[in-house]
Amino acid sequence: TTTYYRYPCQPDTTDFAYTGDVQTYVVPSGVDSVFMQVWGAQGGNSVAHSSAIGGKGGYSEGRMLVTPGQTLYVYVGGKGNTGITSVDGGWNGGGGITASISYSSGTAHMGTGGGATDISTVGGACTKDANFRWVRTAASYAGRVIVAGGGGGAEYGSGTAGGGLSGEGTYAGTQSAAGTAYNYNASSYVTFYNGGLGYGASTTGGHHSHAMGACGGGGYYGGGAYAYNGSVSTIQGFGGSGYIAGLDDARTVAGNTSFPNVAGTGNETGHAGDGYARIITVCGGSGGAGVTAVPFKIIVNPAPKVTVHDTTWEICNGDYAQMVIDFEGTAPFHYRITGDNYDRVTSSNRDTIYLRPSTTSRFRVTYFADASGCDADGSDDFVSINVCNQPIICAGDSAALPTGTWYFDQALTQQVTTPKVAPNVTTTYYGANNATFTVSVNPQASAYLRGAVISKCDNSSENLHITFTGGTAPFRYRITGDTADRISNSNIVDIPVNPDSSMRYRILSFSDAYCYGNIANTEVSITICDQPIVCSGDTVWLPAGYNWYYDAAKTQPIRTNFVIPTQSTTYYRENPMVNFAYTGDTQIYVVPAGVHELHLQTWGAQGGSGTSSSTTLYAGGKGGYSEGDLPVHQGDTLYVFVGGKGKNSEATTNIGVYYPGGWNGGGDAGVHTYSIKAVAAAVPPISASTRPRSTHVLSWQAAAAVLPTATQVAWAAACKAPTTIQLMLVSPVHRLQQATEAPVDRTLTAH
Repeated sequence: TTTYYRYPCQPDTTDFAYTGDVQTYVVPSGVDSVFMQVWGAQGGNSVAHSSAIGGKGGYSEGRMLVTPGQTLYVYVGGKGNTGITSVDGGWNGGGGITASISYSSGTAHMGTGGGATDISTVGGACTKDANFRWVRTAASYAGRVIVAGGGGGAEYGSGTAGGGLSGEGTYAGTQSAAGTAYNYNASSYVTFYNGGLGYGASTTGGHHSHAMGACGGGGYYGGGAYAYNGSVSTIQGFGGSGYIAGLDDARTVAGNTSFPNVAGTGNETGHAGDGYARIITVCGGSGGAGVTAVPFKIIVNPAPKVTVHDTTWEICNGDYAQMVIDFEGTAPFHYRITGDNYDRVTSSNRDTIYLRPSTTSRFRVTYFADASGCDADGSDDFVSINVCNQPIICAGDSAALPTGTWYFDQALTQQVTTPKVAPNVTTTYYGANNATFTVSVNPQASAYLRGAVISKCDNSSENLHITFTGGTAPFRYRITGDTADRISNSNIVDIPVNPDSSMRYRILSFSDAYCYGNIANTEVSITICDQPIVCSGDTVWLPAGYNWYYDAAKTQPIRTNFVIPTQSTTYYRENPMVNFAYTGDTQIYVVPAGVHELHLQTWGAQGGSGTSSSTTLYAGGKGGYSEGDLPVHQGDTLYVFVGGKGKNSEATTNIGVYYPGGWNGGGDAGVHTYSIKAVAAAVPPISASTRPRSTHVLSWQAAAAVLPTATQVAWAAACKAPTTIQLMLVSPVHRLQQATEAPVDRTLTAH
């Protein structure tokens, strides 16, 4: 019996979006603490400078003690606006643009400051002051318990982030003062109105295209601003500060830092758009006044128990047998015995039932419950009643023979020498005067658990498959971990199991409607993530498909597929290796069961060897190597592409020889050879169809010291092959004379 305690509230979440007005929250009954989250609003963007955006709002959170019925006032900041003439700052403290601007050229730049988001114990409306800021009373500002600062407005430069103990940048709001409004060389054109407690700096805007200022964001203290007579990125508004003083489990974060997003799905760096607020009730346990815990008591009745006195009776001539049953629990007791169609009821802790069956029978308690309504298993014990000349027993049990001399055979030659017999099958015994005595033996039922070794690393269930043969239903049995009998009227059962740790399941007990049965000595071993937990001396089946060793060096192999450790022991396996040689086609590998990671090794193919105009052979480049580990799941398919070696070239004078590249991405090669017999010989035409795929070889066969003419060099240059053009001079020469009258746009190499 146990008493639990609850507080009279339900955890609840209330969200507050931007409305442009104060919102209220009344603390529900039973709530003594609230957890608050607030997001500040973003400053206004610049129009002419798309890269200049309003500073992001900050974030604050914290827990505060409250009392039921207390009212909290929620001020959700509005995003800053954009304009040049009398433009409001973001609602709840964002600095505004206060006057018309004499603007000689260009487009409006300024963004007003973003409003702060805060929760206060003192209410009051936001009203717009002469500087186009939405401000509140000093009392309402003083009642604030949590603040998230708003971002500064953009101009030539982006506004800075609000929030944190100090907003972002030199002129941001802090915990003790508003940010400074700095006017550099623009005092003739720009007028600032400093920020203060709760609101940011405002500006008149500017006079011409470069003398402008920006507006500060709202906050615990508002942000400042910067004006300059020129085009610089420092013309910007600064964010207001956050506030969390006096709260538990609290923090305040600037809008240039990561914090939880409004949707609760992850984090964001700075809050964009309008502000937001959230209040979450905290029920009890925080020390709040006036909240009393409500007890919840669960009374646990003791588990009822029934015991049958296991006896065997021999009755004849209408005698009675007794069945004695003891009960534990809360009276009255409801129960049934074999053959009952209704409950028997007794208020005594012992009940005696008189039985006179007409045939040999066995009786047990099939149902039992006490007054508490708690059920309990019937007893596993039987009362066996043998009726004269009609005993029915289980295999291995004995039956008493009637008084007299009895024989195993009708010829009365093989006398039974004991007063009791224990046949394994139904047997008839013989006596004088043609007397017979038959002992019927119920066939013994068997329970078989299909053995298996299972390795699993997920939360899926596995089935234990049990088959019952022989005997009479219902079948009663228990498996590992059971504290009560399971009952089945079917000869086949599948039991889903999902252990938290490695387990070995067996059938522990089994009987049919009449007799205890035979249990096949099999088991199901479930290993969780290859980390079995067993008792000392238990047999542990090693995961199949691997060679296992006693030592990490893998010098002491395990010769069996199981081990019997007496203490915590680590075994080592030799990972199977699958090799893939070159085939010229895609190959496939399917991840087998029990494999969670693969170590991959790959070797690239060598390039083909090449020749010059002589028989010299130049070896192709060697292939590279890569390796690494890849997480996988059972059943994943990997596609293996083994590269082929590039084809070697041969010294040839054949025109149009083609060499394919190595399989899986190797580049192709080709050779085209043209011979010019004399300096003035005709040059064969080159068209798109005859352009070579790689090296184009031109060979001049000329007299000694005779060089190609300018026309021939120009023709060679006009060949648009994608790689090198080589001019090979067969005759021994010392230099290549390049004609000046023809441009050459390909590299010409003399060999």
